[in-house]
Amino acid sequence: MLKFIYMGRQMGTSVSLFFVIVAFSLFFAGCKTVPQFKQDLSSVIIDSGDIVFTFNLDKDRRVIEHVLSTRSDSVDYKRILERTDRIILAVKADGTFTAAAEGNYPYIASNWMLCSEKEWVRHKDSYVWWENRNTGESVSVPVKNFALYSDKNLDKELKRLKNNDFASLPYGPAGGKKECSFSVNSINPKVNAASLLGLDGVEARIEDMNLDLYYDEESSGELLLYRMGGYITFADEKNAAAFFSAFKIGFLRLARKISQEAVKDLIKGKRFSLEGRRIIFDGVLINIPDLLKDGAE
Repeated sequence: MLKFIYMGRQMGTSVSLFFVIVAFSLFFAGCKTVPQFKQDLSSVIIDSGDIVFTFNLDKDRRVIEHVLSTRSDSVDYKRILERTDRIILAVKADGTFTAAAEGNYPYIASNWMLCSEKEWVRHKDSYVWWENRNTGESVSVPVKNFALYSDKNLDKELKRLKNNDFASLPYGPAGGKKECSFSVNSINPKVNAASLLGLDGVEARIEDMNLDLYYDEESSGELLLYRMGGYITFADEKNAAAFFSAFKIGFLRLARKISQEAVKDLIKGKRFSLEGRRIIFDGVLINIPDLLKDGAE
């Protein structure tokens, strides 16, 4: 259904590699401490994506745990996630991404571990960062309790960090959304929404997007349910109407996979509506496993 949601599934392998690095470093770590940053360090990646995912792990780790549960390696992801407070993924429409994580990541131990791995090449610009000679992926723990990871080099992000070039993030905790499990926001107002939906040769610009998802206590068994609220503003009403119809079909399809009650809730509860150029979502019920599967089809 939504390609930008499916990106989370595609990024599972790369993000889990970042956690492998953290896993080794945690052998040298002490007790968990909550990082106290004077600035929002994660904002250094804000220009690295068109769409930004913010996961408030101190509030809810279920979605990330679900993505990582598909991994077959022996890394203790649960232990790592318990030491991670927030993950932000800045994703380009072509699927390339940069990630920032805040948690208990020991600076010295992390760099020592990477130094002992032959496939990782050390670079020193603004800060020390490491590049995988086989994949081109990069990782850095520039300061204690903060880590960066990308499928490209991190030179731009580290320069911003050194120069204290911090932005005001319009999402997640910085936007007063500490209570939500995770959020999805557009950063680039020129992003082609059609490309995110896998539609070639179609132009539909998103001017603004703010989607917040909250865990639903009705979850049980294979149901990992979330309520989604927020809005997507398009450049013109024609595009908004076309995508509203597409969303209606997609959400009905997902609701049927949950239950008949979910279908009734979607329709009778008026969970989403169209107002001019804006599509508004008001508690749309989504089962995350079904959503990720739907994105793969």
